[in-house]
Amino acid sequence: MNATVSEKAEHWFVLLQVEVVIPEPQGLERSTARLDLGISRMAMVSDGTYIGNLRALKSVLTKLKRQQRIVSGRQKGNASRKQAVQKLARTQVGVANIRRAALHQATTKLTKKTKAAIVLEDLHVSGMMKNHHLAQA
Repeated sequence: MNATVSEKAEHWFVLLQVEVVIPEPQGLERSTARLDLGISRMAMVSDGTYIGNLRALKSVLTKLKRQQRIVSGRQKGNASRKQAVQKLARTQVGVANIRRAALHQATTKLTKKTKAAIVLEDLHVSGMMKNHHLAQA
């Protein structure tokens, strides 16, 4: 029905929107999961299990800081600055991809394998972002 082409850090993505007829699910008896999101763990499920936190940014933080210093030290409009910006962007996209994959795996594990519905708590994320100890997590 629709296609969108985008580019991030020299990687091209095509998003296709199609219409698919999905059959009605069979009557499986699965319970609902209540999730409490956290800092030390990604989520705690109401049945006592938890999903571990990946901390993708924590492992790449020194590399990101170094690349940012290199970018800020280069002269604007210079070819070496453009090259450094592209390298920094690739690292940032890599961290985003790791986080997206971990979230996808966690939700897939809960919905397709064990639970029928997921209920999340309402967090004040903008308030957590102001606290520098919580912002990176």
